[in-house]
Amino acid sequence: MDALIANARYHFHKRLFETNTLTLTTAGVASNADTSSRGSKAIARQIVDILVEEQHHAVSIVDKISGQTLGKQFEKLTMEFLRETFPRLQNLRPGKWTVLQLGNNNKLKTSDFAQYEHLAYLNALTTQNAQLAAALGNDYLVAPDVVVYRDLYEDSEINADQL
Repeated sequence: MDALIANARYHFHKRLFETNTLTLTTAGVASNADTSSRGSKAIARQIVDILVEEQHHAVSIVDKISGQTLGKQFEKLTMEFLRETFPRLQNLRPGKWTVLQLGNNNKLKTSDFAQYEHLAYLNALTTQNAQLAAALGNDYLVAPDVVVYRDLYEDSEINADQL
């Protein structure tokens, strides 16, 4: 029997290589590495090597691709993986789940989620106050790329079997 998540993970990795999201440069640096960190480059290269050796994926050697382009591709592929697998885990996490890639073109924004709504307020404050902006820098801006959230239930759904 083939396990759902194992198959989806294999397909996810395959898509990373097919879309050139995960590649090597001519110098042998993996596209998912922080090029200013020796440790990051070593770990990223090891990930590529394992996927190529153990799962027989083919890695492309390419010129450097924009980090923003790679990031968006990775977000999309991650979202697809989660959409394929997470809803099938209803026995562990029942509910109506949505997997969404946030971005500039999405009608939902980070501040639409309760746990992030204070960031919109903080952003407005720092826009109005240069000293506060300088003190905080940009470190307070949290922007998840992919979100998984459970839809709300109506009272009628909650009370369907018992009040």
